[in-house]
Amino acid sequence: MVNTSVTLTFKVPARIYATVAKKNNRSAWLRNAVTEKLAREPKEEQLMPKTPLAVKLLAARKAYAQSGRPFLSLDEVMDEVAKRRGER
Repeated sequence: MVNTSVTLTFKVPARIYATVAKKNNRSAWLRNAVTEKLAREPKEEQLMPKTPLAVKLLAARKAYAQSGRPFLSLDEVMDEVAKRRGER
């Protein structure tokens, strides 16, 4: 019998990722793989604004996110802009 290994790649939503990594009843290999993958994911905190306007916008975004209200989709933003301009 020959030992061979197979590499598997699959996509899992980020919220499930975090759940899998925290459960102790998962294999250490799986927890380590998930933790490593999460460490490679870009994080919003790593954004380094370079202008005063970018600093203000990022602070406003963080404050809005902490309020728990959902972000608007692009279509919702475009509708809001059109309404404010009196186009709708």
